[in-house]
Amino acid sequence: MERILYESDRLALCEFECPPDAPLWHELNTIERGPYVVYPGTSVIIRHVGRPAVLTNPNHVMFYTRGQRYTRRLHDPSGDHCIFVRMPARLIAAVTGGRNELPFAYGPSSARTYLAQRVVLSHLRAGEPDPLFVDEILALTIAKAIADAFAVHLRACSRRSATAAVHHELVESAKELLTTRLTERLPLSYFARALYTSEFHLSRVFHNATGFSLHQYRNQLRLRRALESIESGTVPLSSLAHELGFASHSHFTDAFRHVFGFPPSAVARWLTGRDHGDARQILLPPGRASRARA
Repeated sequence: MERILYESDRLALCEFECPPDAPLWHELNTIERGPYVVYPGTSVIIRHVGRPAVLTNPNHVMFYTRGQRYTRRLHDPSGDHCIFVRMPARLIAAVTGGRNELPFAYGPSSARTYLAQRVVLSHLRAGEPDPLFVDEILALTIAKAIADAFAVHLRACSRRSATAAVHHELVESAKELLTTRLTERLPLSYFARALYTSEFHLSRVFHNATGFSLHQYRNQLRLRRALESIESGTVPLSSLAHELGFASHSHFTDAFRHVFGFPPSAVARWLTGRDHGDARQILLPPGRASRARA
């Protein structure tokens, strides 16, 4: 099911849900419009035709061009839930310096861009959206997502195809372990033994392929899950910290501020629709954002 949340003459922000019993899991899907930038809300295994399958989750951004064919495989038992931006092809050309298509299917989703699209969602749900605010934030998040994906793609292009295939399999297996055992405090040695490789090799290959260290990847997933609870206001932060595998409430708040650049209290105001006046600073460089808060 696809639902348009916002549409202007440049962009459309849409919500997509595919329950686990939907026939789309067993079909070859085709993007009829596009291009799309997709922010996954659940973990799903996606395979673009002609490319290897990837486990995608809130740590990643997926890219689709018009006519793109792909399959999806169930990973999260709740199904596939994502937010996506439909944009004109000229926006890609503007961001990439003239390219009409992107040479990659996915890339890392930085904490700031992920938070920014969540704030836009809450702004829309609060009613009477400001088109300038929405268009500006979405355009900046798209540009950042494409730039980050290009950086990872350039590193991948430097490897031989045989090596790249082996590395891809290793990284996908590590992502699977990190996603399914998210709240456990497991050491690097556990992942290396489980994947039959050395700790150094796993760390290097994973960072080159995803843009995250394994520790960052796990923490980012935990904290992005925390955003949902902060927005709903149903779970106290102290309980949330424990549920997500953090050692204490202070450990959680320190990690949250380090990753997103803002304390949970400020983010809660943005996500609950109480205050969007200064939310543009999410996408400022960290130094400028600090000065803006001062």
